[in-house]
Amino acid sequence: MPYVHIKITREGATAEQKAELIKGATKLLSDVLHKNPATTVVTIEEVDMDSWGIGGDPVVIARAKAKKKEQEIEKLKAKKAALERQLAALGKADPLLWKAPPEFAIDTKALKKKRRRKNIRNKAREKEQPDAVPFLFPFTVHTGVPSGRRPL
Repeated sequence: MPYVHIKITREGATAEQKAELIKGATKLLSDVLHKNPATTVVTIEEVDMDSWGIGGDPVVIARAKAKKKEQEIEKLKAKKAALERQLAALGKADPLLWKAPPEFAIDTKALKKKRRRKNIRNKAREKEQPDAVPFLFPFTVHTGVPSGRRPL
């Protein structure tokens, strides 16, 4: 025997609206869960507005915040539409605004070919240049002993 408890704010829901809620909840349980409509119990409880809170605010304040947020969204949508109209009026003056950015691909064959040419050039330069001469100091180191003699 399913039991459905619906809580709504006390804002003047009519008896017809409550009857629709009861029928809808009963039909939902019957269709989805295959429950017997004859044994389904639905109750509706009305709660005072000052006893209901959403997101840490009383329902009146929460609804005002939600309404303000919706108004801001509508303003942004209107601003977006105006900007889109301005862009359309400009036409395709700036192709960067209308085209997707180009895609780049790396050509590995071309890179290998470039490296090969560079290696060939470097080898040719090495052949042109004589072997490197070791660096010689422009001075001699003196030990204080005349040359050809060994210290005792």
